[in-house]
Amino acid sequence: MRIEAADYVEAAQERLNNARLLYEAAQYSFALYAAGVAVESLFRAYIIRMDPILEAAHNLSQLFDASKIDLIVTPAENEQISQMETVITRVQKALQKEFSPREIRLNHVGRGKFSGWVISKSFDDLTDEERQQKVWKLIQANLTEKDRHHILRFFTFSALEKKMLFDENFDIWWAALNKKSSAARKKTMTAGRKNGRTRTIRLKSNQ
Repeated sequence: MRIEAADYVEAAQERLNNARLLYEAAQYSFALYAAGVAVESLFRAYIIRMDPILEAAHNLSQLFDASKIDLIVTPAENEQISQMETVITRVQKALQKEFSPREIRLNHVGRGKFSGWVISKSFDDLTDEERQQKVWKLIQANLTEKDRHHILRFFTFSALEKKMLFDENFDIWWAALNKKSSAARKKTMTAGRKNGRTRTIRLKSNQ
């Protein structure tokens, strides 16, 4: 007699009922055993559809792995995945108005959310805030609020920063950081001379 998946499901239900009765009778050890057999029967119901001759004794860990029950997707989850793929496609199209496809990386992080990386040479002379503004301007112009709700975060990197991240070349990163800091200081000093120090000198010369 060949055992089918339905037979294992029926056996699981019987053992679960037994476990409940034993628990109510304060027979906890036997209740635990019966519950374990119920779980084992469910795992075997899935396994027999893929590998009818698998034998893993009563090792629940091996049976769990063999059942692949953790890979099962419910209809609701499947619908969510489909919606996420649609949103990700829209985001890619929006970003490709400004960046090339190879500069964009989007990763699904679960719970209906995804994050992204944009790596572009156009970020070289921009601050982190300016980079984010550039990316989100495209997102807001091309996606609905509902679609934007799925975006967890965006990371923005220059081509040089990308080289540091993936090549782990600290010297390149440090040189670039110093150059960026030096440029920022010069920009601040220039603005200071225009907005304050120059006027101070003029005031003194007029006295």
